[in-house]
Amino acid sequence: MPIDDDDSSTAFDLFDTDGDGRISATDLVNAIQGLGLALSADDAAAFVAAADTDGDGLISQDEFDLARADGLESDDERADATFDVFDTNGDQLISLEELEDVAVWLTLYDRDQAELLLNADTDGDQQLTKAEFRALYARLRSATGTAAPADGADDLSTVL
Repeated sequence: MPIDDDDSSTAFDLFDTDGDGRISATDLVNAIQGLGLALSADDAAAFVAAADTDGDGLISQDEFDLARADGLESDDERADATFDVFDTNGDQLISLEELEDVAVWLTLYDRDQAELLLNADTDGDQQLTKAEFRALYARLRSATGTAAPADGADDLSTVL
């Protein structure tokens, strides 16, 4: 099953920080730093090289889609990868502050982040565990019609 074109373009555009239609190692570093995370220039260059199938040192939309399709296989793995992006302090919990920081940068959802947290926080501790986040992730994917394809094709959440 192919990757949804709208999801793919949105995800690609988040990483194409200079808007030139290609993702460079610099674009990748800028996008990751925009999330408040660290990525070395060497690691970014290695990632770009791994996804660059035509040898031009850049990632095109087609190369991006191919790299995503070769990504994670299960919904739980996708949710866990996304969880790790939101868990900016690495404590294995997502606080409202972390949720707001990443959601604002990505501008992926129009919903109020506090409402998302409260609805997903089943134990009432004002933070999301991985299990709570997996359940939220599944509900959001279902609500937005982006159910995981059976062939393992992926979406923005795996980069994140």
